[in-house]
Amino acid sequence: MYVGLQVSNALGSNIFDFLWCIGFPFMVQALMAEEPVFVPIGDSFLYLLISCFVSAGLTIFIISVGCMRATPWHGVVLVVAYVAFIVVYVLMFGIKAVGD
Repeated sequence: MYVGLQVSNALGSNIFDFLWCIGFPFMVQALMAEEPVFVPIGDSFLYLLISCFVSAGLTIFIISVGCMRATPWHGVVLVVAYVAFIVVYVLMFGIKAVGD
């Protein structure tokens, strides 16, 4: 199965969420306040940011190794990476919201 449609759907949706659904309210707040918006960056935020870049790199690597074909093996690797992300996050920061 070719993964072009699946990848564009997943990445397009997430990029839209990051750029529009998160960025737009901050832009509106900054324009209304006429000053920069301060966003505190804690350890959990840095972990999530680094995890986003690592997962994007892992996904691109898996897709390129598979010659743009999705196989069950690729899905298993991504699910294992996701479970590892959740386990490490809970062990490092406990079960709490990112902003806490």
